[in-house]
Amino acid sequence: MRRVGHSTDECIRQSPKDIEPVRDRLWLAVAAFLAGYQGQSRVHAESDLRSYQSWCQARHLDPLAAERVHIELFMRWMQEVRCYKPSTVSRRLSVMAGFYRACVIEPSSHHCVFVVPSAYGART
Repeated sequence: MRRVGHSTDECIRQSPKDIEPVRDRLWLAVAAFLAGYQGQSRVHAESDLRSYQSWCQARHLDPLAAERVHIELFMRWMQEVRCYKPSTVSRRLSVMAGFYRACVIEPSSHHCVFVVPSAYGART
């Protein structure tokens, strides 16, 4: 893996043909995660995940194969390009952390397996 430079637009790119089969897995992963939310919390969590998914899509990155460097680049993009307030950046990163915490990815096959949401407590 090459080291990523200072630019927020630089990232390790994947071929678009590698992205297509991921869409169904990603949709199922997001749907399963959002099922644990209700009302406005669900609306905001969905918006936060959609923003991250759009950022990944623009860079031909499978969100289920993202590594820490990608999350850090997304954070810098929100801060430096979008000029989001710290509270917005924090909330979006918190939602992403919850999503990845609930989504256990098998390294050999990149399959996403969900842990029972109740294991982390109820979300509202």
